[in-house]
Amino acid sequence: MIVVIAAVVIWRFYAPPAPQSEITLKEKAVASPPEKVPAVVPPSAEVAPKEKVTPLSPEKATKSAPPPAPREEVASKEKMAFPLPDVPSIAVLPFVNMSEDPKQEFLCDGITEEITTALSKIARLFVISRQSAFSYKGKSVKVKQVSEELGVRYVLEGSVQKSGNRIRINAQLIDALTGRHLWAERYDRDLKDIFAVQDEVTLKILKAMQVKMRGEEAANIQQWKCSENLECYLKWLEAAKYLEQISIEGNNMARRKAEETLALCPGHT
Repeated sequence: MIVVIAAVVIWRFYAPPAPQSEITLKEKAVASPPEKVPAVVPPSAEVAPKEKVTPLSPEKATKSAPPPAPREEVASKEKMAFPLPDVPSIAVLPFVNMSEDPKQEFLCDGITEEITTALSKIARLFVISRQSAFSYKGKSVKVKQVSEELGVRYVLEGSVQKSGNRIRINAQLIDALTGRHLWAERYDRDLKDIFAVQDEVTLKILKAMQVKMRGEEAANIQQWKCSENLECYLKWLEAAKYLEQISIEGNNMARRKAEETLALCPGHT
């Protein structure tokens, strides 16, 4: 028995392995994935190591620097048609009508004239006349051009938008020699507050230009004496607007509006 067992062990150890069937070999080939061959990268195609990008902290992301405010083109003293006065000089450009109703043009012109008149009452201030400033009405002009053609340092621009009993007035004061906006404001008020807005705009302009007023000058800045009657004031502005047409029809409409103004406010002469 010992000899038989030893013979079997020796035969199994030295005997060649039995050939496997073709089906078995195919199954093993499908079951075992192919070995990955490392790709050879030529020296010229080597990928540079990625730079480390440091993410912005939340504080830096939220507190980014605001873009600088746009500046106007700077005017040149040498190109001015007239020499600059020794006192601060300003031109009040006609306020633009932003309302859908073109008939509100008289309101824009009235606000422009009121501010011009109030500023002209200040002795230490040179104000361009209404006729010269209104030559730019309806035109797209730059502050630099206005400054050099009229010989002023400061230019006031603005717009008016009326909707029902509400009014929005935008105004900005620009130093033509530096291109800086010295002052800008937007007023959203009731139409009845239009007189207070006009006074406030005038005072803000004087403060921005560092013009000091005398006691009597501050009192003279107050608007029209009949300002407590808004309807009267608006009719008076319409009468002035029709009178500018220089026509028979315009004169008739101006006279009619003037009569309605006197009927509402007899004290106004």
